[in-house]
Amino acid sequence: MALHEIGRGPTHAETILRFLEVPARSIRYHYTNIRTKLSKKIEETTNNSVSRCLEVEKLMTRASDDSELVVYDDRGNIGIAAAMDMHWQIRKDSPSGVTYLVGQLSKKVLSRCIYSRSCRLCFEHQKKIQAGKINAEEEVTTHDCKMNYLPSSSSKGMEANAALEICSKLPETSCYLAKLVIDDDTATLSKLREELPTWMKRPVKYADRNHRVRGFRHQVYGLANATAKVSRTTKSHAARLKRNFAYYIGEMINGQHELQEIVRRCYAIVKHMFNEHDDCTTGCPAVQAKAQNKNYSPKKQLL
Repeated sequence: MALHEIGRGPTHAETILRFLEVPARSIRYHYTNIRTKLSKKIEETTNNSVSRCLEVEKLMTRASDDSELVVYDDRGNIGIAAAMDMHWQIRKDSPSGVTYLVGQLSKKVLSRCIYSRSCRLCFEHQKKIQAGKINAEEEVTTHDCKMNYLPSSSSKGMEANAALEICSKLPETSCYLAKLVIDDDTATLSKLREELPTWMKRPVKYADRNHRVRGFRHQVYGLANATAKVSRTTKSHAARLKRNFAYYIGEMINGQHELQEIVRRCYAIVKHMFNEHDDCTTGCPAVQAKAQNKNYSPKKQLL
């Protein structure tokens, strides 16, 4: 089980047994059988856990005091709010990827979708056919094939397909995705809008805080890496701007503010670096020092 957890195979198990002076002639056969049984149990346990988490999310949504959160569609399915994102095995042209749907209230995984573009036995069988070693009519050896995504397709398209698959299965559990927190991937939203059944309500897209901060960081560090003729921003400036922007987003999310105040407070992202705190919130050390009638001296200040 430990070898299975760290992604090792029968070769490593055979090496360990030899160090322990245990006969390891038939370890490959037994290891494959054990791994197959273990994988099925892990998958079964995961499915049961995800189903229980989805029921918890629905109960918490029904019990919520927020009237905007408790909504139903025409078929009586309750709408849930959740965040969705995909993780790939490697950055470019990944052979596999997994998408998770995390509930807004329970903070638990409500659904997941795994895509794989590779299968060793299928690929080896295809190579033998191309090399002329076996006939094209001969079928591949019976096995538990996990390849469920076209090898010729781009791994980037997995995210949109996974979102569609997850949203399509939710009505089977008497719920639907009403609010979706996601990055700025227009392909996913477009696929949901065009390919979901006509009777299903489309999820309303909400911005993800982490992706917003990451996008801002990309812009300010782009200025820091530019030539002196373009920008005099340093990496230290970029780091402080990114930090101030993250604080600003957090303050605006955690509290209820009018639109005019939200717009006014955003100027503090830059003005705070120049020791000007008229637009800062109560989380600013200068504002706290002023409220306590104390002197405030910034650690760093731009001239």
